Amino acid sequence: MRLLGRVAAERDGEQLSLSPPIGRLLAVLALRPGPHDRETVAALLWPATAGSAARANLRTAVWALRKAVGDDALIASRATVGLRPEAVTVDLADCGRRAAAGDAAAAATLCHSELLAGYVEDWAETARRQQRAGLAETLAARSAAAERDGDSTVAARWSRLRCELDPLNEAAHADLVRQLAAAGDRAGALVAGREVTARLRAELGVPPGPLLRAALAETRGPNGAPFPAGPPPAGPLFGRAAELRTLMAAWTAARAGHGRVVLITGEAGIGKTRLVAELARRADNAGARTAVGAGVDVGGEAPLAIWQELAPQLARTVPPPPEQADWPAELGRLAPDIAARLGRNEPPPPVSSPELERLRVFDAVLGLVEWAAAGRPVLLVAEDVHRADPASMQLCAHIGRRLAARPVLFVLTRRDRPDRPAADALVADLVGRGVEVTDLELGPLSAVELAAVARSVADLTEAAVEQVVGVADGNPLLAVESARALAAGSNAPPRNLRAAVRAATGTCRAQRGISPRCSPPRAASCRRPSSLRCRWPTAMPPRKPSWTPG
Repeated sequence: MRLLGRVAAERDGEQLSLSPPIGRLLAVLALRPGPHDRETVAALLWPATAGSAARANLRTAVWALRKAVGDDALIASRATVGLRPEAVTVDLADCGRRAAAGDAAAAATLCHSELLAGYVEDWAETARRQQRAGLAETLAARSAAAERDGDSTVAARWSRLRCELDPLNEAAHADLVRQLAAAGDRAGALVAGREVTARLRAELGVPPGPLLRAALAETRGPNGAPFPAGPPPAGPLFGRAAELRTLMAAWTAARAGHGRVVLITGEAGIGKTRLVAELARRADNAGARTAVGAGVDVGGEAPLAIWQELAPQLARTVPPPPEQADWPAELGRLAPDIAARLGRNEPPPPVSSPELERLRVFDAVLGLVEWAAAGRPVLLVAEDVHRADPASMQLCAHIGRRLAARPVLFVLTRRDRPDRPAADALVADLVGRGVEVTDLELGPLSAVELAAVARSVADLTEAAVEQVVGVADGNPLLAVESARALAAGSNAPPRNLRAAVRAATGTCRAQRGISPRCSPPRAASCRRPSSLRCRWPTAMPPRKPSWTPG
């Protein structure tokens, strides 16, 4: 029997077809296998029907249920009806037993699944309240037991589930704040406190109570440090509503423990970085650990350049690792300051070959990601992987293959041209190993969205806005730079736009044999040549510039 989510039943691997009345009867009996008083069951299922009619309805339903599940699974007498406990397995009871025994995955399933989904009757609502109350007691007991054993990280994991189950439970959040701070994750404790404080004010209009205030004061310490400010606010995100929904759906799944990879593809200036920044802002506000790195093209090999950025950022957010862990010292092969930050000041032992050294670095970075994801969900972003060195891409694959059962979202961004098969090979490898991969391609913005971009940059006339929309051809970077040029009274492409075009097309020129002396517009044949070559707007004085040149 499945009671978590939509009610369903199987016998010997075959799905049972149940009419609504029979399904409701089976659900009532499966909540507590064993005999039930017939009068009580009839009153639950047919509360608006007179006693004799309700009993008649129950007799008919029991007869149909006997045909569906068989005599060996059913208890039926003149006074009682029920399911034989030895003949039935119920997902609710199974998850409950496993959660009580310390299975965090089972507890998470109970937290995130609706009991008797779609049933609105009083008996179903009562069952849901009782199930949540019992689960809350189990989570509190497991958290307290871990805290008594001195394992604050595990205690915080149970308390976080308790907070997800009841987002307005101040006692649960106070425990979470204390335990995160005790585990060395003071920033995470303050973020959790900030979130519940905002929720209490927004939903109930009340400040935090004494328990939560005391936990926060203890975490901030005698200097009374304020809550972490989070990332600086970015400008508005124009368009991209559908793409942001896709990213947030992937993030929601990853937070629930179903790690996955997203590959975002688009031309230069199309908004990949801005979209990822919005995702990172939301993930940070939700208490996640975030780290962002980028591929760097320096004209030669720059081994593990992406991870030279990602690993230090991630290391700054994690609590001290266990003393017996080997991976923190091995991170010294990537950068000695990472190992020192994690409390390992001795250099890692020498190895016999470069291949073995690389494997140890890969496993050490994986250990860091796993440790970061043990207490909070993690967002990793590798931008511009079309520029990434081969070792960085191999490490991306090494990490990506092991995300499926962890609360980690790994986002990669790349330009659509020139073609770089390394990212496609990485995605194919991950898909082949059962990792969920979402391929997200960013197309041009609409004219309305581009007009909004232009107006956000400068206070232009409507004619100037139309010219910006025409020259941008769907590209928000071109819209921004065009609007700035018009606001400055220029009739030529702005200097930073010319630099961006040269940077975006330099590789294309080299690959296609185009002379470096060609003008950037003509060499930029990868995407929108006519926009840059023919439709650059003439200068128009703005009504009131909203920015300062320089």
